[in-house]
Amino acid sequence: VFRAHGVKLILLRCAGHDRVDLEAAAAVGIRVANVPSYSPHAVAEHAAAMALSLNRHTCTAYNRVAAGNFTLCGLVGRDLHGKTCGILGTGKIGRVAAKIFKGLGMEVLAFDAK
Repeated sequence: VFRAHGVKLILLRCAGHDRVDLEAAAAVGIRVANVPSYSPHAVAEHAAAMALSLNRHTCTAYNRVAAGNFTLCGLVGRDLHGKTCGILGTGKIGRVAAKIFKGLGMEVLAFDAK
């Protein structure tokens, strides 16, 4: 299907390529490429940003303001300092995330199956 539409290359924005049938792509002359890895800092920082956004109800606040509603009811978050953060996986990303959350004054509990 892709080849019929002139596709010659599939670029994946992920470290793996398990969602593409590499043999089928090769059979019709389509090359497949992906990123070799992600920056553990970028991924851990994004996870921390999402946690902060969730805690401070950033999306709800944005949507309310866009609708002209400037009330603060239900938008007050909690201090993360002193709270406990659980991290599953202590590889490169998990270790960086642990440092970030420790930097926020959180207790960090981590687990890795290996």
